[in-house]
Amino acid sequence: MSETTRNPFDLLLDQIRQVVAEEVQKAVKGSKDDKLLTVEEVCQVLNVTAQWVYHNGKKLPFARKVGGNLRFSSNDLQRWIAAQRLKATKEGS
Repeated sequence: MSETTRNPFDLLLDQIRQVVAEEVQKAVKGSKDDKLLTVEEVCQVLNVTAQWVYHNGKKLPFARKVGGNLRFSSNDLQRWIAAQRLKATKEGS
């Protein structure tokens, strides 16, 4: 019995660390794949006018100011659209 018995909480902690490390890697990889969109590109995706985008820019969670220009995270825009659809589905039922 030279092998030491590990505490079950230590095993659980190791598993949690591994899962967290994998999720962090996914998040970092996902951010590298992200693209910043222009106002015109967002207008096409959302089917709205540039005026609407500028007016609501501060309220949109995927909007960023880059060098004085308004830009939008493509990944965050897609997540926002999915959340809006889910919200509309829940409200409709």
